Amino acid sequence: MKKKSMIFFLAVILTISSVLLIPSFNSFGSGEIYAKTTLTSNKDINSIVTHNISDSKTETVESQQLRMVNEDISVSGYIPEGLEVAVNENECTVSRSSIVTYNLSNGETETIEIQENTTQSRMINEDISVSGYIPEGLEIAEIEENYRAIIGTDDRKELTNVNVYPYSTICHLDVYYNNGTVVQATGTLIGKNIVATSGHLVYRPDLGWTIGIKVTPGGRRGNAVGAWGTYVSTVKGWVDYADIDYDYAVIEIDSNLGNSRGYMGYQSYSLNSSLSYKTIYNYGFPVEKTGNQSATMWYSDNGTITNVYSRYVHHTADTTGGHSGSPIVLSTAYDQIVAIHSMELNSTANGATRVTSAVVSFFNSFK
Repeated sequence: MKKKSMIFFLAVILTISSVLLIPSFNSFGSGEIYAKTTLTSNKDINSIVTHNISDSKTETVESQQLRMVNEDISVSGYIPEGLEVAVNENECTVSRSSIVTYNLSNGETETIEIQENTTQSRMINEDISVSGYIPEGLEIAEIEENYRAIIGTDDRKELTNVNVYPYSTICHLDVYYNNGTVVQATGTLIGKNIVATSGHLVYRPDLGWTIGIKVTPGGRRGNAVGAWGTYVSTVKGWVDYADIDYDYAVIEIDSNLGNSRGYMGYQSYSLNSSLSYKTIYNYGFPVEKTGNQSATMWYSDNGTITNVYSRYVHHTADTTGGHSGSPIVLSTAYDQIVAIHSMELNSTANGATRVTSAVVSFFNSFK
């Protein structure tokens, strides 16, 4: 009886083994057949099989993995020193639009880092309009549009009544540097005590930060007492890279001149076509005007924006030294800054830093 029971037990074991080890065939699709071997544990499926190409030998190392298939496990890669790393399009990086502020009284610098998603940063231009301010009772100028002049002919005109809006917001700047250099330039009130200008006026790669800025609305013919800058701010794109795409800045002054002089608004456009080949006005204080015309305001009303880039524009408004930091406005919206004049590019075009969404955010952060 015991012998028969043992034989029966062995037969059962053999039957089970044959079921587990004999390949099974399953129909797959239209007549396709695939074979699979039923495995007894995940030790088998995770065993490592290595084939030596040189001698055609194969070696199997049985896996000891009997745990969960998926766990939170991270293994770091390796970047050799000096190897350039590609920019991940979805990675957040420190933006060149990060704000750098210099305290003119104690010489201390503060940086406010802005994290920027590199994919989102390509969407830098949106339709954003920030209104200016006209104090009650302040006279508004009658703006006349002139004919289109030939490039190369200086058709600027002096503005004698600089105490009417928006001319009342344009400021003559005396910018001082540590080595004794003094530069004349232009800025625009965009808040009660905030003046927009060029980055290369508040920080120069060759001279460093300005040590003082005198701000005089209307210049020589203005009826307002001037003010002095207390803080100047620009962005890392200018301070660290001298990138003309980021050549913009603000000056915080020690007087609320905008309450009486008014201040301009500013506008960013999502479409390049909103700026391309549009007639523009520019107001500034050319340094070649001397004597009784020293620090007087001149304007060009027949320039055109000829090339539009994501952060920069080319234009044909007549400008000379002293116009740096001056506002570029459309003839159809003369109180909305769309670019800040930066420098002469060549004999046929000047350059200006475009007011983008990032520039709007920068200006807004000081108001």
